[in-house]
Amino acid sequence: MKIVTLLTAALFLVFTPVMADTIVVKTAGMMCESCAATITQGFEGQAGVNDIQIDLEKQLVTIDVDSVDNLSDEVIEKNLIDRDYEFVSVKRVKD
Repeated sequence: MKIVTLLTAALFLVFTPVMADTIVVKTAGMMCESCAATITQGFEGQAGVNDIQIDLEKQLVTIDVDSVDNLSDEVIEKNLIDRDYEFVSVKRVKD
């Protein structure tokens, strides 16, 4: 019985999706794929960042993170400004 319980628990852990929080940043000044790559590189090295998606048309940077608390507004704004992009707003979504 112990083995069945342990096996069930292990399978639950393996097949349970990891929930990630999302930070959606509105920016201005992104014009091309090179801009998207520059912004992506700026966030890739941040702790807890799992994925970055760029929508050039809507001027959005969507960052999947372990926790919305991983990146402060100040860090996000500095990251964009250091790369010559404007920080407009940020929205945090906890999953």
